[in-house]
Amino acid sequence: MPAPSPEHLARCNEHMVALPMARTAELVIVEQTPGRAVTRARVTPPITGGHGGLDGTALYALLDYTAFLAVVTALEDHESAATHSANFTLTDAAPGGAEIELVSTLERRGKNIAFISVRASWVTESGARTIAFASVTKSVMSMAQRSRPREAP
Repeated sequence: MPAPSPEHLARCNEHMVALPMARTAELVIVEQTPGRAVTRARVTPPITGGHGGLDGTALYALLDYTAFLAVVTALEDHESAATHSANFTLTDAAPGGAEIELVSTLERRGKNIAFISVRASWVTESGARTIAFASVTKSVMSMAQRSRPREAP
């Protein structure tokens, strides 16, 4: 399986945790091994919905970010990956202040595509409760292709 240099992996990780939603959720990388990533986040006031719990849109972003952190471990330095399909299933809610753990696994990486599964759980002192699943498909492409300038239609 391809792998990034330690420097490139560090830059990608720094970029992901610096994204506004990641900062708002206090996202941290707990573990990252080839094809796997574990993150933790907190349900802070800005990412709660009208019900007082974790907003679904914020959860979708955290699931996708954690999926990227798994796939980046299987990319070479000249490669990137972009989500082109994702399926999110919410099974429960997490209240404001809750700690969330997200575990992503690279299920398969081809030349131009990667399939990742992610599970999010609300973590408490007495255990963990699954709150969401995601299946994410990412296109694998060169960094040059990913960062090329776009023209307005």
